[in-house]
Amino acid sequence: MATSELEQRLLAARDGQKHFAYIARQVTEAQAAEALGLGIAGLFTIEEPTRIKPSGSLVGASVLGSTDIDNVGQSGLEKQYDAILSGKNGKLIVEEGTKGRTIPGGVRTGAAAVSGSTLALSIDRVLQFEVDQLLAQAVAKTGAKNGIAIVSRVGTSEILANSVIHREEGQAAEPTTENRAVTWGFEPGSVMKAITISALIDSGTVDVDSQFEVPIIQQSSNVGTIMMTQQLGEAKLHEYLTRFGLGAPTGLGFPGESAGYVGNYGRWDGTTLSSYAIGQSIIVTPMQMLMALNTIGNHGKYVAPRYVLGRQTTDGKFIPEPAPDERQVISEESAAKVTQVLESVVTGGTGVPAQLSGFAVAGKTGTAWEPQNPHWIDDHYRDAQGFRHLTSSFMGFLPAEDPQLSVMVILDD
Repeated sequence: MATSELEQRLLAARDGQKHFAYIARQVTEAQAAEALGLGIAGLFTIEEPTRIKPSGSLVGASVLGSTDIDNVGQSGLEKQYDAILSGKNGKLIVEEGTKGRTIPGGVRTGAAAVSGSTLALSIDRVLQFEVDQLLAQAVAKTGAKNGIAIVSRVGTSEILANSVIHREEGQAAEPTTENRAVTWGFEPGSVMKAITISALIDSGTVDVDSQFEVPIIQQSSNVGTIMMTQQLGEAKLHEYLTRFGLGAPTGLGFPGESAGYVGNYGRWDGTTLSSYAIGQSIIVTPMQMLMALNTIGNHGKYVAPRYVLGRQTTDGKFIPEPAPDERQVISEESAAKVTQVLESVVTGGTGVPAQLSGFAVAGKTGTAWEPQNPHWIDDHYRDAQGFRHLTSSFMGFLPAEDPQLSVMVILDD
């Protein structure tokens, strides 16, 4: 800070008739020493706590969130758990004389400060770093504006990595504190067919051997999917969509989490069932879709996601978070059949690039137009210049025969 700027701030504080005013905060020790070296009467320094992130400020930024200069949580887990992390301020009440000096032997009461608790997260720091790096490379290589990648444990829905990458035109792709994995809704496209085929099989509408001209899921046939879903009906499709958790928050309690949008089936028009079946006109979050996939891999049981496993208090006591909500969505037999279908997508369908040596992968690909302008009556997927933009995605779990890990990856134009 230049001397003239420092003087201006001091004069402004004096003119405001304040007894105390900050000139600058969270400065380095070198900067503080330089300011004190100016010899300005009344200028002094105060040590303040600040957040230190051993892995860097960008690793896991979308989940951890941010704080303001007073360390008050502004986003992410910092905001959600601010009261637990912050602790309580202490206070000291003393008796002073007329000149503001403490009276020896006078009244002196107070309460000690209480330190905040430490959160134990499900995030794997090494995996998070690697996912951040790989996703940033993918965003840069494809020219996408945003990338989202989530890795979780199938059986517990613990989130091991949650990466959100953003790229401005002409700038590097890097992690952001905006957690689009839970706050952003999108039309999922063909990844929705994993839920659609689950509903068809679990309801007994079709069997895994049902085909039209091509395997409807393996080759991602929109026509085949729609024709089969028409046999299911609106009420049943709506029932399964909500059972899988679409149209409602996941239970994370994360600040700004989107519920997505699933319209009341009683108000559906003639195209809604067909559109929803193939992932159009319905709005979901990446986290909702991954939890739906986990349901299939977890023998048909939905387990709500979580970032936080528990907290450790200042006295060393560990307090676990309440167990996440669970519910049976489809039968174990149905889940096994759907897994077979999703495995065929990777072995011989649209998901062949997702094959991994030594592991059987089950998954589903998706490509969808991204809504641009709702006022375009003929085509609201076109922007002001008449161009369309794509959202490409893949979700899958492995090993297919005993699912342990799941992943959702999205590149958003």
